[in-house]
Amino acid sequence: MRNFFHILAAVAVTLIGPLRANNPVRTLLNENRVEEAAAVCRQLESVSVNDVDNSFACAWAYLRTNRLDSGDKILARNKKNFTNPEYQLLFAFAQMKRKRYDDARKIIDIVQSEQKGTPMGLLAQEVSAELYEAKNQLAPAAFIYKQVVGDDPSRARAHWGLGRYYLGRGDTGRAKTHLETTSTLWPKHLGSRFNLAVMAIAQDNLNDAAKWLTECYKLDKADPGVLEQLGVLFEKKGMIPEAVKHWQKALEIKKDSALAKEKLAQYSKSNINDLVEDKKYDEALGEMQKMDKVEEDPKLLLKRALINKNLGQWEKAMADLQVYLNSNPHDAEAMRELGICNLNQKNFNQAEELFQKALVEEPNNGLNYAWIAYLLESKGKFPQALDTWKRAIQLLKDPAEMEKAQRKVASLEKRLNKKTPKKTE
Repeated sequence: MRNFFHILAAVAVTLIGPLRANNPVRTLLNENRVEEAAAVCRQLESVSVNDVDNSFACAWAYLRTNRLDSGDKILARNKKNFTNPEYQLLFAFAQMKRKRYDDARKIIDIVQSEQKGTPMGLLAQEVSAELYEAKNQLAPAAFIYKQVVGDDPSRARAHWGLGRYYLGRGDTGRAKTHLETTSTLWPKHLGSRFNLAVMAIAQDNLNDAAKWLTECYKLDKADPGVLEQLGVLFEKKGMIPEAVKHWQKALEIKKDSALAKEKLAQYSKSNINDLVEDKKYDEALGEMQKMDKVEEDPKLLLKRALINKNLGQWEKAMADLQVYLNSNPHDAEAMRELGICNLNQKNFNQAEELFQKALVEEPNNGLNYAWIAYLLESKGKFPQALDTWKRAIQLLKDPAEMEKAQRKVASLEKRLNKKTPKKTE
């Protein structure tokens, strides 16, 4: 067992020696790769590497990844360094994360005053700007970030803050400049690249959008926002199947992805309309069954009713139409369609009542007269049906419907003429 621990200690020294020399946590923090930094810190803790530089670096990593308890433990172990300005900024940052803004402000102001003109002073300014951002005071934060960038153009966090600030104000030119600088200084930063992609899409600069989204996707293949925007990019390129695939994947990862939901619903509706137009009702119903909460969208509910009607599924169609009419009681189309379902079920009285109601709502719609004429024929009232068909012809606008009505008139006239006895001399 002793030999095992000796070997473990030797391996630890071999592994950690270079880490101390190069301080990988600081390198990762400088590139804002905070999750990776936190992972390295957990490894360092497992082999008890507790020098001040690594401790402070890991405290930043933990606090920036919202592992506040882990950050607090490091600060507690390093209380003897409470006069160190970095320790003080870490303590202030921890207070800020807990929304103890006044306590954080007092400490930050002291460090800024004492460390003015030094790298630690610049760090204090950045933390001060972050405090303003946390309080949603964006203009003061931007003012400080400008000062930081003026003193040191390589401060990526300040560029990131300014990029977001100008983006929020609609100043895309200056936002782009700062976001591009951020992406250079932080080579694995998703946020700056994502915002640049969204800006490029809005400007129809599809080449730049593709470039930034490709980089985003390489950094995180499971980011729903990136997948949504890839869908938008493919949509703009006219590659709808690819767009739909990315929106579906976004929704699989995040069920409340608003843009993906909206886009999929939009294209599902369009696809359903195309299928209905081509009279592919079974396929249209299959597409409809993939959609969530159809009952909450009146247009979709009416669409499903019409599809079921065309499939001869009268009871299902009638159920949807009745629910629809409960919230849309003056919709003549729905009344007429429910009347058609009742007519096919030989519920003549209900059908007549619905057709008459539709006629009241739309007195100049020839279809209402046409269906009343169908009903009169079904009841054997041929003369009345003939008159009603003639009235329908006067009002119908669709050529196909007019042709049907004319055939009906011709058929009924022939039928009625046969029944009329010839006068003998």
